[in-house]
Amino acid sequence: MHHRSKIAALGAAAAAVIALGAGPADAASASVPSIQKMHRGTSHCFRYSWADGTVTTTVYWHNTCKSSHFLRIRFGGDGRCFQTPGRSKRQATFFGPPASIKDTGTKGCFL
Repeated sequence: MHHRSKIAALGAAAAAVIALGAGPADAASASVPSIQKMHRGTSHCFRYSWADGTVTTTVYWHNTCKSSHFLRIRFGGDGRCFQTPGRSKRQATFFGPPASIKDTGTKGCFL
């Protein structure tokens, strides 16, 4: 009988270790940033993407046309214009997600 009580005690201890081991792993995984939603789109010559950020958002774009074009990115109550040479890639970081992204052609942007 003494042998069975040791086995039961070891089984209970193993269950406790497994239960306690799950706690810190869950806490550690909670501090790891989760995968954020990816947004993709196109506007005439541009393909663009960004992921939801917590404080800032980096927008990536690629001008697929041969000629230089302007890309207007609006966010919040503000906006910026980027001239991007043909067949090139760029990126910019903003405080918050973009409200709109638009290829404004070869002559410039009207913000």
